[in-house]
Amino acid sequence: MIYSEQIGLAIRKKYAGASGFRREIEAIRRLKEGLSPKLISFSPEALQVYMTFNPLIQPPKDIDATVARVMKELHCSTLGINQCVVDPGTQEFYPHWMDYVKEKVPIWVQNLRTVDDLSFLIDKLTTHVEWDKRICLIHRDIRTDNLGQQGERYILLDFELAMWGHPYWDVARYVLQSAQDPEKFLRTYGVTHKQLDPYVQLVALGFADYLIRHNGTDSPEFFKCMNALKR
Repeated sequence: MIYSEQIGLAIRKKYAGASGFRREIEAIRRLKEGLSPKLISFSPEALQVYMTFNPLIQPPKDIDATVARVMKELHCSTLGINQCVVDPGTQEFYPHWMDYVKEKVPIWVQNLRTVDDLSFLIDKLTTHVEWDKRICLIHRDIRTDNLGQQGERYILLDFELAMWGHPYWDVARYVLQSAQDPEKFLRTYGVTHKQLDPYVQLVALGFADYLIRHNGTDSPEFFKCMNALKR
């Protein structure tokens, strides 16, 4: 950690791989001030960045409503900047969200075959759901641990999973894994359970695939995902 009168406290963040580094740089450079830490400098060769240190000093009294407002601001402020689905980390590109869904869902189902037969989800999520075309910057790991502060403002931290995708991915992930009061969270964000249901299953499928590939099948998060997939 370093300190200067111009920027205050700053930290050096070192990345294990290039994908997380590329995602974080893309996100922070695209976001307006007041939504993320301030980027000071970065080195692609060393896979490290220097950014302001913005820990959560005073947790909000109403965490779900606060997260909903910060999440909504993230999505609305980046909506329309990029028209296509792009993962800066893997450098994957898809013209539309439906293209992303059609490619990823069969892969995730196949990877989970040792746990359960979820093949019914391929037809359900790739044929019977009409995905809309909104694309914005999504964080993909919004939770209390990734909330920070700049003065009076709450901001988001750790954009190592960020990509350009559908805003409801973040909403569904938070409802699935973190929300204390899902109803209040959804009301504050402005979406209904009916609108969100297919995204919850999509996120549950993708997150379960991640957990099975990282030896997380005994975790509470994995069981939450599997329960959501069987609804």
